[in-house]
Amino acid sequence: MPTRSRLAYRRSRYTGEPAPLARRGVSRDRTHGLDACSPAQLELRSLLFYFAFTRGPWHLARMLFYTWDASPQHDMFVMTNVTAPENLARTVGAKGYDRPGLPGLRLLPDAGTGNYDFVHLPTGGRLRVLTGGEGRYGDLAAVGMRPPDDDEAEGLAAAASMSHHTKRLFAALLARCSCRTMDGRWDVGQFFYASDHEFADQPGRMAVEERFELTGSGDRWELAWSLATAPETFTRPLITPGIELPGARITVEQAGTVSTIRLGTAQLRLIRQ
Repeated sequence: MPTRSRLAYRRSRYTGEPAPLARRGVSRDRTHGLDACSPAQLELRSLLFYFAFTRGPWHLARMLFYTWDASPQHDMFVMTNVTAPENLARTVGAKGYDRPGLPGLRLLPDAGTGNYDFVHLPTGGRLRVLTGGEGRYGDLAAVGMRPPDDDEAEGLAAAASMSHHTKRLFAALLARCSCRTMDGRWDVGQFFYASDHEFADQPGRMAVEERFELTGSGDRWELAWSLATAPETFTRPLITPGIELPGARITVEQAGTVSTIRLGTAQLRLIRQ
């Protein structure tokens, strides 16, 4: 059985996260730990994915415009190596203006680390934006720990229902959104900046005005987009040894255009339009 250090090394080669965080994220059953999380974390990650890819007033897709590496921990989702931590924190956290972030996410009081620590009040899930230094914490903390307002409650209530297997699949995709190979053969690039040598004629940079569109409910979902990136780029981390999602099955229906991911009873069809 691989040692904890070996598992962490394999994991960090793809995620880009710092080695200590990768080691901390390895699960007790000696797996890579990208999908081993608390029930609260599963709820938080699936909601982050859902609101990032569905059309609506929450503008959470903006969190994918920034460069950051995902470091999934059992009880926390950490965004590290962030190029603009204050901007990312403002994007995911609740504000009082036109970019409200994830409904119900609140900034916790600063514990002196300079990082931005959030809790999602409806689920209890924790999120951290790692700053690597002093952050501009004060003005972000103005919202405080106020309960979700009517708009946030309505936003969460309006979200389509997700089966347990769908939540696991959405959480797994979010956990691997920064994965790439060290030789640059493929790079998920937070979905917006993906690249893949096999589809070199399909650059993955997406303009701000373009959007993904996630539709569905329960076990049946479809994710469509207008950028050039091939679906295979997004599915590679799910089947790559060292960061694979156990039980995931990938069907390529039309190379570069349509693929389907299945996990348990859940099905997500990826369509490049």
